[in-house]
Amino acid sequence: MAIEKMIMVNLVADLALLDEVLKEIALFERIQLVNAYHEIEESNFRLSMVDENRDEILNMCRIEPYKTQVDPKALMEKAEKLLMMLGLDKKLDRSYLEDPEWDWTLELVEKKIDLFTEEVSEDYSVLSALREERVHLKELECLGKLQETEVDLEAILNMENFSARLGVLSKENRYKLSLNYENITAVVMHLDTIERGEAELIISPKELDAETDRILRSVYFEEIPIPEAYRVKAPEAMRRILARQEEIETEITQKLSELEVFKRSYEVEIQASVNALALERVKVKMRRSIATTRNFFYLAGWIPEREKDLFEARVKVLGPGTIVMFNDTSNAIEKHTPPTLLKNRWLVKPFEMLVSMYGTPAYNETDPTVFFGITYMTLFGAMFGDLGQGIVLFLAGMVLTKRTPENLYFHILARLGISSAFFGFFYDSFFGYEHLISKLFPFMPYLRPIENINTILGVSVGVGVFLLLISFAYSILNKLRVGDLKEGWLGRNGVAGLILYLTLIQAVMKIALDTPGLPVPLSVIVVAACVAAIIGREPLANLIKGVRPLYHEKMSEYYVESGFDILETFLSMLSNSISFIRVGAFALNHVGLFVAFHTMGALIGNLGGEILMFFLGNLIVIFLEGLIVMIQGLRLMYYELFSKYYSGDGEAFDPVRFQEV
Repeated sequence: MAIEKMIMVNLVADLALLDEVLKEIALFERIQLVNAYHEIEESNFRLSMVDENRDEILNMCRIEPYKTQVDPKALMEKAEKLLMMLGLDKKLDRSYLEDPEWDWTLELVEKKIDLFTEEVSEDYSVLSALREERVHLKELECLGKLQETEVDLEAILNMENFSARLGVLSKENRYKLSLNYENITAVVMHLDTIERGEAELIISPKELDAETDRILRSVYFEEIPIPEAYRVKAPEAMRRILARQEEIETEITQKLSELEVFKRSYEVEIQASVNALALERVKVKMRRSIATTRNFFYLAGWIPEREKDLFEARVKVLGPGTIVMFNDTSNAIEKHTPPTLLKNRWLVKPFEMLVSMYGTPAYNETDPTVFFGITYMTLFGAMFGDLGQGIVLFLAGMVLTKRTPENLYFHILARLGISSAFFGFFYDSFFGYEHLISKLFPFMPYLRPIENINTILGVSVGVGVFLLLISFAYSILNKLRVGDLKEGWLGRNGVAGLILYLTLIQAVMKIALDTPGLPVPLSVIVVAACVAAIIGREPLANLIKGVRPLYHEKMSEYYVESGFDILETFLSMLSNSISFIRVGAFALNHVGLFVAFHTMGALIGNLGGEILMFFLGNLIVIFLEGLIVMIQGLRLMYYELFSKYYSGDGEAFDPVRFQEV
């Protein structure tokens, strides 16, 4: 509906309250901080000149940025390692911070993390070693291929004239090695396929070890060490490996059980510690925007106007003497551009994401989200009108939204499905079959695209002209709102451009459709006046405002540039208007695709073939054409409409939030 009205908040409090105030701001999550030191240096920080503010005002002459702070990054990494050792996920939950029971200092958190880590580390180290040994023994199972030979592994590994290596190669490198067997001075025996690749036993003369090592390095051979305990005959080695594996599983189960008991006992305290650290990291970022004196700290930031009373009440209860001042945007905007916080109803709110992809609306710019959302849904429905497919898109969007509600694309998909179903009803189209809906509702007016080609194409261009006129209105409103006389009244997307476009449109309609319109001489005069205003908009605007010089560049250069600009204006008016014919073209294409699939089904000549073509056709149309129509709709919105009136050079509202930085 609109852009949220912002207001600048200035806060001064006793330095002893700093942590409490920062915590309150982080949990409030509705304030975007600005650098208070710069605000004071530039005389933008305002306090009431009353007796109770005397000390705070006098102290401002000794102001300096906040310097002393400790970033708990290393401690957070230690806490994350503790979570990893216990198999816990990090859970950031503000309830830990709002509960006085968990109101811990950084020193206390550090003690607890160190204590917990010390208690867990030994068991986790043993567990890690057991898991590594389990993996190693799993790879040594490849020695089972040697059991039938009853070969003595100790004898093989300690031969006098030959070297033996057990290792692993990837499939690709083993193939490379096999291509060069005739050049390799070694015996290569494939034992088994293991998780890392192919297990190989390689035996080579010791005097050629250097050459063998070079070849093996070139194929990234990774050696698998054989511990002394398993350097016996192959059958005995396998028996020991299997026995040790059973022991390891028992020991791992025992250690996991011990860690699970510890986790159940201390999980809440560990998560509370992690949340306290996350808050402290947010505070570190916030302190960079704070100014201090010996006794006070000074803070400034943007806040939605409707939140100011609640914020003031939450902060003032923290301690006496806290001063909170709010400066109206009309004063603050002289030195600052307020951030933009969009405020829209549920129907179009997901489309804020698509608007932001082009750019964030400036604070003093009209929010285009409502116009964008309604127009985009309308264009998509007109190009992809089918009751059955629209219902499928709606249901898919709702199911996916329920699974991942944070993904706004699924919210948009559901809304596009509603629009598609709406247009599909009046197109009399249900999963590509026409004349089905009209049999159930014969009294409704229907517009079947394939039977009304000229009407569909003509209406598409007409709708495009209507949308372009709304874009002109948005552009004029935005320019005049910021006092841009040159572009608002005389620009190509201003009043002069709008009059020029309307005059050309009525002239085309008078010639093509024989509709009433302005006399030709009057039309020529209006067009010439508008062209003159657009070409001379800079000197005219400067003349009206009393600004000198009239031109910011050489007069000849200005008029050459303006001449090309007016040519581009005429071309863009033509191309922008004609571009919307694609809406009707895709509506016809939608029907044409189903005619093709119905024809292929009929050519197959049996019920199974027709059913196959029905499902295949609908799947292709929903996924492929649906994606194309989405892209074409975005193109019309961005390039034909947004380019006329939307700058998108604003700064998105980015409040401090309780989350890890």
